[in-house]
Amino acid sequence: GHHATTVPLGSTNVIRHGAYCDGSTPNWEASLVLNLLTPGVLMEELSSQCRTIVLASGTLAPIQSLIGELNLIPPGKAPMTLTKRENDMMNSPMQQQKSSRLQMQPRPLEANHIINKEKQLLAVSIGHFPDGSPLTVNYSHYNQRDFIPKLGVAIAGVVECIPKGGVLVFLPSYSLLRKCMNAWNPNHGRSHFFSQGSEPSPVWDRLLRSKGKVLIEPTGSQDKFEAAKLDYVNAIKIEGSCILFA
Repeated sequence: GHHATTVPLGSTNVIRHGAYCDGSTPNWEASLVLNLLTPGVLMEELSSQCRTIVLASGTLAPIQSLIGELNLIPPGKAPMTLTKRENDMMNSPMQQQKSSRLQMQPRPLEANHIINKEKQLLAVSIGHFPDGSPLTVNYSHYNQRDFIPKLGVAIAGVVECIPKGGVLVFLPSYSLLRKCMNAWNPNHGRSHFFSQGSEPSPVWDRLLRSKGKVLIEPTGSQDKFEAAKLDYVNAIKIEGSCILFA
């Protein structure tokens, strides 16, 4: 006879048949993995069982895109990319009943950004070092002998243009962070923060002159990370500036 097996969404169960379909482990196995990538399916299940659902997050905007991903598009507002059949389904009585529960008036709350984007935000991509060579941070480049020194000079130049406040410098890996600290600061390894009493290299000297204190994200425990973060915040409150490499 025929046997039907239901495989749940997201399942990674492996069915073993063995040489005689006796359940023993065969010489090879095949796995069928189904990953659910459409959140609208789960939202439909939730909304059918709940009277009210409140969505709150800092990353929900734009609202129109969100309701499209969650399959909550109001009747008559289906995107032009839908086929006629899909559009008819979106405007079916069942879908209209479900979509009528979506709050559209008053408009969902979208708080303004916490900063003045016109005055406090500047996004800049720096593609070249001061000498004109390409600034591309990848494994093949930062193993070149002159790359890390030039990277330090470039970062110091940017930091010197920021007179007040804190500066966070994120590097792609801890290994590159260690290489940079070893190259720029001869005292690296003695402590996770360095002040004016160190014996700096030219790059380190410029960073210290600009910000007074340089912190490096420690590896290991969460407690060390929290201590370094607290050092960074306190340095800005007391001295007015600091730089943290992470």
